[in-house]
Formats: sequence, C-alpha cells, structure tokens
Amino acid sequence: MRIFIDGFNLLHSVVLKKENRSRWWSVHQQLRVIELVSSFSPPPAFKGHSVEFEKLEIVFDASSSRSERAVLPLPFSQRISLHYAPSADDWIVEQIKECAQPAMVVSADRPLTDRARHLGALKIIPWQFSEYCSPGF
Repeated sequence: MRIFIDGFNLLHSVVLKKENRSRWWSVHQQLRVIELVSSFSPPPAFKGHSVEFEKLEIVFDASSSRSERAVLPLPFSQRISLHYAPSADDWIVEQIKECAQPAMVVSADRPLTDRARHLGALKIIPWQFSEYCSPGF
C-alpha cells in the first residue's frame, strides 16, 4: 500500500493544535510533521485492507522554488519520501492514478479525499492517523 500524507493539512490538524500559527510553512514546522509521521506504527488492517507499506510519502505545497523546504533527516529516509509540489492535492491524485497498488490518503481536505476515494484510495483523517503515532503530538 502507498500512503500519501498531505503535509500541511496534517500540520494544521494535529501538530499545531492551538499553537501560534505564525510561520506555519517554515522548515521547523515541516520537520515536526516528519517527526510525527516517522513514529507511525500501522494497524494490522484498516477498513479491511492490509496496511503494509514501503514508505510513507509526505507532500508539502511549494508554490515556488523559493518556498522553504526541509531536508529529510537521514534517520527517517528509510521510511519516508519527501516531496514538494505546486499543489500537494494534485500531486497526490496524480500519484494515485499511476499507482498499481492500493493507496491511502491522510488528509482532512474533503475535496482531495473525495477525488482520491473516487480513484479507489482509502481515506484516513489526520487525527485518526496520529492515533497510530507515538504519543506527545
């Protein structure tokens, strides 16, 4: 299964909670998302589907080449792929279209999850995803 994570959506839904949202797009905040995702321990099954995966794929919106971009810390590179796209939503949908295996999307963005589900992907909301991550977020 390929698991696609809408990075800034997860950031706003789970990581920031009621924190100050100034500089929410910063590398520091992106690294907080990466840290959370790296602690993901999948359930044996989700909605009747096996959740075995090779990598967790995080994508952040980056409207220009000057957008702040994190560098994936080495310890996380075995489990996580990090991507930047002008539209994270469109990037995720395109990946699902090209995907020959089941896919899951982590996002609370209804238009994105509706598009993904139309293509056969499973949806998991960020709060539910975070329940399978280490405590402290």
